[in-house]
Formats: sequence, structure tokens, C-alpha cells
Amino acid sequence: AYDPYGGYGHPDHIQVHRIGTAAFYGAGDVGRFPLEDGEEAWEPSKLYWATFPRSAVRRMQEMQLEAGTMTAEEAAAEPAAGSRDEDITTWIDVDGQQDRKERAVLAHNTQIPADSWFRGMPQEMRDGFLGTEPFTLAFSRVACDPAGELFDGIEV
Repeated sequence: AYDPYGGYGHPDHIQVHRIGTAAFYGAGDVGRFPLEDGEEAWEPSKLYWATFPRSAVRRMQEMQLEAGTMTAEEAAAEPAAGSRDEDITTWIDVDGQQDRKERAVLAHNTQIPADSWFRGMPQEMRDGFLGTEPFTLAFSRVACDPAGELFDGIEV
């Protein structure tokens, strides 16, 4: 699920947060989800929220201001996006998947419209931003290192 703000306030992401978080806590509740014969209730072990660091957004805006690809007015109009760095618990290196990730992100015009500052950003800036996937461990039913891997403490 996304963080409570949906990363940057996108209404679809906020709804994904609400539904995903409710599904996490509702899973295994046989009163809400009756079982068929032979089935057993199951609860997920951990809930992570996908996010990105506010410091990275500020850094990208500063780089764009210096490069002239964003105006001060555009920077001021952007809402505070992402999470505080200290709230991010897990960082996954996705460096080898940046091209695929970028194509997926840019395919969603409601998230990154044609006039978005993100599309005007030089490629090396985008690469730096897209090279990791940050998450916040919102809840865990297993003992784990919050700064560890996503599947830390889970038997797979």
C-alpha cells in the first residue's frame, strides 16, 4: 500500500492506502470473510507502505531550479510530497530496473502529466530518484529488523 498521503497526494494512491491497509487488518477475520470447508484463516505478517523521501524531492527541485528546468513558482506550488527520511525503514536497490520503472511511471498521465516537472528533469536526476524503492514498515506481526529486507522474519 502507499503511505497515508499517497506519496504526493494523488487521490488514487490515497484510496489504495485506505483499501490496502484495511485489507491487511481485515485479513484472517472469519467474521468478515467466512471460510469454505477445509480452508484456514490467514493473516499477512507485515504491512509496508511505499513512499519516497521528502529530502529527495527537495533535492530534485533544487537541481531543477539550478538547471532552469523548474521555476521558483512551480517549486512553491508543489505540495510537500513523500515521507520524512527518518520514517523510512527499508530501502531496496532497484538500479537495474530503472528503465522499466520509468516507463511504467511515465505511462500514467494522471500521475505525471505532460507538463510535470518530473518529465522535464534531466535523465541523470531521474535515475538518482528511481534507483531505490523506499518503504515504511507500518506494522509487523513477526520479530524483524525494521531496517532489514522486506521479507525479514517471514518464512517463505
